[in-house]
Amino acid sequence: MERIEYYRQCIRNLLSEQASTENSNPDVGCQLVFDTEHDRYQKKSEKEFKPSR
Repeated sequence: MERIEYYRQCIRNLLSEQASTENSNPDVGCQLVFDTEHDRYQKKSEKEFKPSR
């Protein structure tokens, strides 16, 4: 069981690092979703739409 928790933490750390890198770009919004009960993890990134003038 200890190994599973280690892998869960590795996944959360990896996604958090990626999200912080993307959040440094003001044109990209990033959200993290961690469902620890069902072991589902998601990183959602969206580029803001800026209409050209």
